[in-house]
Amino acid sequence: MKFFKRESLRKIFVVSSVLLLLLVIIAPPGLEARRRAECRRAYIKCGTNAVLLTIANPTLGIAWAAGCIVGYVWCLEFFG
Repeated sequence: MKFFKRESLRKIFVVSSVLLLLLVIIAPPGLEARRRAECRRAYIKCGTNAVLLTIANPTLGIAWAAGCIVGYVWCLEFFG
């Protein structure tokens, strides 16, 4: 037995998508700065791990640092 028909599911999807879009557009003004600060904090933690790892294994540490940079750029792109 089907609980929802296709039209009702489509309406629910459209309404929820519009509400999500409005939530993103009407986000508090300081939210972007906090997200950027969170990205920076995560990058510093990752960079610290990369430096410590470079002392033990330089090749792996450099690869880890590259991953930190990629992660920081991704974080700024999608959250900042």
